[in-house]
Amino acid sequence: MAVSQKQLKAQQIRDDYIKYRAQRAQAQPRQVLADLKPPDLSAAMADATDGTLIGPLLANGLSVGIEWWDNLPDFPGDDEVVSLHLAKGHDPIDANLFYTKVDEETYTVPDYPDKPRDLKIPAENLAADGKYTLKYSLRDYKHDEFWSAPFPIICDQTPPRGVTELEPAPMTFPAIIITDAEVNNVVGTIPRYLLWSEGDSVIYGWERDLPANPEDLPYEGPVPLSNSPQTVTFDPNHIKRIGDGHCFIAYAIYDKARNRSRFAGWTRVHVALGPLPTNLHLPKVDLADDGIDIEDAIAGIWVDIPLYDNWKPRDQIAIMWGATELDIFDVGPTPNPELSLRVPSDTLRAEYGSATGNKPTEVSYRVLRGGAPFGGKQAITVDVNFSFIGPPRPLPDITWPDPVNRDLEEGNVRSHSGKLNVLEAADETFDADFIFHIYDPVKDGETIKFYWSGIYMPEADITIDGEVAGEEVTVTVLWKYIEQAGNSDVLTMHYRIGGPDTPNEQQSPPRDVIANAVVLRPDAATFRDVNGAGWLTCKSLDGPDNAIVVLVPDLSEWLAAGDTVDMKWWALPGRTGEPAPITDTPLDETITLTDAAGAYPVTGFEWRVQPYDKHVLPTYVDENDKDGRGRVTYGFKFKGVDVTSKTLQANVGMHESTTPGSCPI
Repeated sequence: MAVSQKQLKAQQIRDDYIKYRAQRAQAQPRQVLADLKPPDLSAAMADATDGTLIGPLLANGLSVGIEWWDNLPDFPGDDEVVSLHLAKGHDPIDANLFYTKVDEETYTVPDYPDKPRDLKIPAENLAADGKYTLKYSLRDYKHDEFWSAPFPIICDQTPPRGVTELEPAPMTFPAIIITDAEVNNVVGTIPRYLLWSEGDSVIYGWERDLPANPEDLPYEGPVPLSNSPQTVTFDPNHIKRIGDGHCFIAYAIYDKARNRSRFAGWTRVHVALGPLPTNLHLPKVDLADDGIDIEDAIAGIWVDIPLYDNWKPRDQIAIMWGATELDIFDVGPTPNPELSLRVPSDTLRAEYGSATGNKPTEVSYRVLRGGAPFGGKQAITVDVNFSFIGPPRPLPDITWPDPVNRDLEEGNVRSHSGKLNVLEAADETFDADFIFHIYDPVKDGETIKFYWSGIYMPEADITIDGEVAGEEVTVTVLWKYIEQAGNSDVLTMHYRIGGPDTPNEQQSPPRDVIANAVVLRPDAATFRDVNGAGWLTCKSLDGPDNAIVVLVPDLSEWLAAGDTVDMKWWALPGRTGEPAPITDTPLDETITLTDAAGAYPVTGFEWRVQPYDKHVLPTYVDENDKDGRGRVTYGFKFKGVDVTSKTLQANVGMHESTTPGSCPI
């Protein structure tokens, strides 16, 4: 009878099965259990009751410790072989497990070590989580084979929330402000997750200073985690030790195999222990009594907070100017009776915005302890007016509150001699002109004030009355202001514009002027020995050379040691008029200045007019022509210009009433 295809197929299946059983029997010969000690896995064991291994260690494979067996060989050349075998799964009778040899070691007499080498299961053989069984075999020197009892293990390298886990949800608290009332019962809750398994636990950290990563927190635990929202009760002594402030809490979950989840996101709570802040006072703004304007902003706006009761160094003050919060600052360990913070200019300007006239602005503060406010908001309202006339200054304006508006014309100064922005000696005693064009926009009633070197000149004030934008205007700079300001290569002229409806003024850019119209005339020298009536007499003569002593003042404003001074003396006949000097009486001498230790200190010195017979005595002719005058000047060069002092003069009477003729010397 012909064999059908179906029968042939069945026969093939039977043959294949017989072949498979033969191969398996060959691969796994009859195993003889011996009294071999179980493998040592203590270093990698997470739970010895069920064989769960420490998951993070398995990435490098699993070391298996073996102890020596009995009846070791002692004949040189004999060897024994230990082999390590691994099967997937658990089976109480070990019959249905298929083992794979994963490591092997041969020991030969006399090279037996003190302890057998640890055998190792490669990491790739344990890559899949689950149950495994391992055992080892011994082929002794007689070539008999013995087997250890099977040893069940469990491999788990998957974190509690899975390999592709998301960051765990933050811990939650019933209250985020911890005071003395809550500190002894602070409980946090960890939200439930889907991959919970028996043996999961949690570690947690509570710190004030936020580290770069949650992992950097010092952690407490682990504590067991049930399959429901897990609560963690925090040690009140730890909270008190960390103290007031923003405190950050994070946690991570461990499973029984010690695989760790990612760290949870931060939870923040506020800790404020001890007596809470009380007796808070209203803030103060010293310059606000008559409203705050641009001049106040230039001077600086400060908010002052009177110190409250029960303050702590780590307390913080959060000040609001309008809707803008200023920099939060600490009270500190030694606070003043008032805590002060300057309001930045950009905050003042931004809060005023496009308002016109007075804008009521709230100024407030809160006391923060542990980052949470206590004592309520304390607030006042101040009037702010930063409006102005003339060319607008759109925001952002980085130069504000500088009153200079670059859209105002600088103008020009014209000297008496006709030069622009230069005043010379030829312009001495003469007024100058300032020429500029009216700004845009302009309205009647607005005012323009003028300043020479910062000196206000009220005589030059202009009140707009019909003048139009672009119109040229000339005002007078009086000589008295030019003289008052003196000479300078960097003198400036500017004007300010204001209106009846604003306290603020805009200022033109400064016009630089080279001003040298005021001729320098230092104060006159003095005679040391004039009498009470101001005469030089016989008693004025000094020393064996009968000199007239002249006192020259401090010249260090202009000169230094090493510079020279030209001294001049001349005598005139009579007591009135401007006759020619008496013949041969003029004395010219150049003095080199010294430091304080020299003969002619730059800080002031004496100069002697002598010889007497030549320069002083000729003022006496006879009893009918017996009086004259003596004059002294000193001169020097300053910045390349010749400078001469004011003239010193005194009447000269070189005779006495009790003795005929001139001074009896």
